[in-house]
Order: sequence, then C-alpha cells, then structure tokens
Amino acid sequence: MQCCQWKNRIIIALPHIVKVLKSRRASKALASLIPLFEKEPKIKITYNELAKRMGYVNRSGSYKAIKILERFGVVAVKDGYLYLTMGELILTYGDAA
Repeated sequence: MQCCQWKNRIIIALPHIVKVLKSRRASKALASLIPLFEKEPKIKITYNELAKRMGYVNRSGSYKAIKILERFGVVAVKDGYLYLTMGELILTYGDAA
C-alpha cells in the first residue's frame, strides 16, 4: 500500500495511471473530477451535474465515464456519494505522511 499527503500530491500506482490514460473518456472524466475532491475524497453529485462539468450533452456520457473509472478502481459509488479510491491508495489529510 502507498500513502500520500492530500492537497499536496497524489501518488498513484503505475498500472492505474496507464489504464486511465489509455481511455480518453476515463482521462477526461478524472481531469474533471479531481478538482471536486478538494476538501475530502467523497462528494455527493448527480450524473446530470457530472455531465455538465465533463462537457457531455446528457447523463449517459458521465454514467459511462464513472463506470469505466469504477472498473479501473479509481472511484467508487455508494449511497449516492462518489468516493475517490485510486485502488489500494491510502489518502491522508493534513501533515500526516
């Protein structure tokens, strides 16, 4: 397992980066999502709001993008919340390393 210091840098395992970068939809989605996780790795957002943020016409594009990221282990959806998981990455807050 790896650790990172939230807000300063995110350390991601190389296989996760390769998977995300190979998929245009996934990389576009992740680039749109990272600023949303500024305060904590959990947000409550609808697929319609995600579609607007990602530049899709309707919610199906954002739904497909989130499902791809879920399959890669980058995000998880549970109880209406979107969690940034990044696989087996441990996210820490503040000055903890």
